[in-house]
Amino acid sequence: MAKAPLLIVVNLDLPAKTVPQLIAYAKANPGKLNFGIGSNGSAGHLAQELLRSNAGVEIQMIPYKGSTPAYADLLGGRLQGFTDPVLGAIGQVQGGKVRALAVTSAKRLSALPDTPTVGESIPGFEYHSWYGLWGPAGLPAPIVERLNAEVGKWLAQPDVRVQFDKLGYETQPGTPADFDRFVRENSARDAKIIREAGIKAE
Repeated sequence: MAKAPLLIVVNLDLPAKTVPQLIAYAKANPGKLNFGIGSNGSAGHLAQELLRSNAGVEIQMIPYKGSTPAYADLLGGRLQGFTDPVLGAIGQVQGGKVRALAVTSAKRLSALPDTPTVGESIPGFEYHSWYGLWGPAGLPAPIVERLNAEVGKWLAQPDVRVQFDKLGYETQPGTPADFDRFVRENSARDAKIIREAGIKAE
């Protein structure tokens, strides 16, 4: 149904104002850059691990139990960065409390048109969480097709798209086969990140 990109934000005192500057800072200060993790294995955690791997830098991952305590430390200067779903981060950015460096979507978001994508600095980079519609195993194909068609019509409505845009979500209509392929590809990507980063369940 929709992709939910994330937003990379940093403390206002951090000198980095772009992803390249963040990478340069991390390389010049090995082991000193720390980012919060809303929860172990969360979308924000995996996106940060992917960034760390692609950029070839050291970033300390600091675990938190949710985004609220992470933002408290980010605003208090005890944390330098955080990667959070756009919906959770956009208010902090618009309130001038943190600096947005980039979104993890493939394209810039209409809700944040001046915020570049990570991919503008690291070609091919994209990460997002997502939402889909599931049914019980063995659901007859005609019902699956009918539900898919109705959801597609709903997602195509202009007022629906506007609401999704405000939330920082990207509508993602498609066939059941498209969704199956999407789930498989994203599961394989996440498994690779988890395996290479050595992430363990809490």
